[in-house]
Amino acid sequence: MASILLSYIDSDKVAAKALARSLEDAGHTVDSADPTGPALRLGKRGNCIIVIWSPAAVVSPHIYEDARVALSLGALVQVFTGDFDPSTLPAVFRARPLFSIANEEQIRRCLIQLEQKLEILAELKRLDEEEAEFTLGVMGGSPPRGRPHELTLPLSLRLCRSE
Repeated sequence: MASILLSYIDSDKVAAKALARSLEDAGHTVDSADPTGPALRLGKRGNCIIVIWSPAAVVSPHIYEDARVALSLGALVQVFTGDFDPSTLPAVFRARPLFSIANEEQIRRCLIQLEQKLEILAELKRLDEEEAEFTLGVMGGSPPRGRPHELTLPLSLRLCRSE
């Protein structure tokens, strides 16, 4: 299963523990962000970074930085506590899906959405690895396993179409 990093502030520890328990019950590995560490290491530690928004978290520089980095890595999943108003988020985060974790039913719905996101992230990671293998083959390394003559295009090229 996936490696998931939770980013939250101390005052949201109860909500974070409830979410972590549900994620672990679903077979995922859960870790917490270090509020004093550099945010860029988040992408190396987790397949997915869940940011827990709350009234106190929205004004926290480290939570904002974790969310920004996760967004740039395409690994951001945003959840919010029951007492949080999502309209207080900066527009760049409001434009992305947000899931409430105010109660067990909402956490369950969040997990369903998370499973879909994790499947997409795993596929993108696989495609990136294939692209790296192909690049090694072209630059004198060994060709991709099992497909020595197949051309693997970068994801961005495969998604573009000419009209």
